[in-house]
Amino acid sequence: MDRYAHPTPPGPWPKPDHSHDAERSEHRESHREATDHAGRVLLLVNTVPLAAGILLSCFTEVPAVPVLGPLTLGLLWNVLQCCLFVATAWWYDASWR
Repeated sequence: MDRYAHPTPPGPWPKPDHSHDAERSEHRESHREATDHAGRVLLLVNTVPLAAGILLSCFTEVPAVPVLGPLTLGLLWNVLQCCLFVATAWWYDASWR
């Protein structure tokens, strides 16, 4: 007899506990719903200002309106839009955790 061989235990094999798998599946589904919602919010929050910027840029006078010194409305709009994108990307990344 091999001294490293383990004897087979008597009786049938124990049945696996699937309650943990169901709990994990529910958690995975709720996480998927949350990230889908966060993705829709990210898309909506960033698409609306982009569409407004594209619409306003069709009129050349609007982006050229001076706001503060050499800062024009078009430049200010783009900077604010970039800040909004960074903030929502950070929020979206934080929602994954």
